[in-house]
Amino acid sequence: MILHVTLLSIFLLLLIAEDVRTFEINYAALAVVALAGVCLNLYLGLPIEDMLAGGLVWGLAGLLTRWILGRHVLGQGDLWLLPVIGALAGLCDSVTAIVVLALLCVVTMQSYRMARARPNGRRSFSLFPAALPGALTIFGVLAARIANIDISFNTTVFRNPAWSEINTFLRAEAIQWGGVVTALAAMFALIWMVFDRHSLHRGCSR
Repeated sequence: MILHVTLLSIFLLLLIAEDVRTFEINYAALAVVALAGVCLNLYLGLPIEDMLAGGLVWGLAGLLTRWILGRHVLGQGDLWLLPVIGALAGLCDSVTAIVVLALLCVVTMQSYRMARARPNGRRSFSLFPAALPGALTIFGVLAARIANIDISFNTTVFRNPAWSEINTFLRAEAIQWGGVVTALAAMFALIWMVFDRHSLHRGCSR
């Protein structure tokens, strides 16, 4: 569990750092966050069906929001970030996660708008209202879960009795192999992020 928490924290920081630097969600960092978070949730006993339901609800909500309000409201990275938040929060803690995410977005939105309004389209440091609030929401929900603090507003965990054997199997696999798989994924993600940054620099210099 310590390895999952460590990797999750590191890649949440990398996700924030890349976003405030480039205004883009780094998919490699997001993938490691999702994998480490799912393994951690399984270790803590959150059923996989609750995570799947949370990810589905948040993902559909993001698509619906973009369809109604337009592409300028949610970028492509945001559409991937939202279901990850939903999956890691689970359906049980989604209400709390929505409240925290909304409050953090309000706090950071103005700085993002100011950075976007800089002349000549030059990118500058800003607090983007996606990765920073999203990462802090994920960290806060999982930290409360680890500390056994109930933040669910009396929302029960969604459990399907038919999936009890699947959850037992997945939890055992996450305990036995989750650390190794997540560590390998983190290594490949770091390599990809370095390669992607070099490719970006080469493209900008041409």
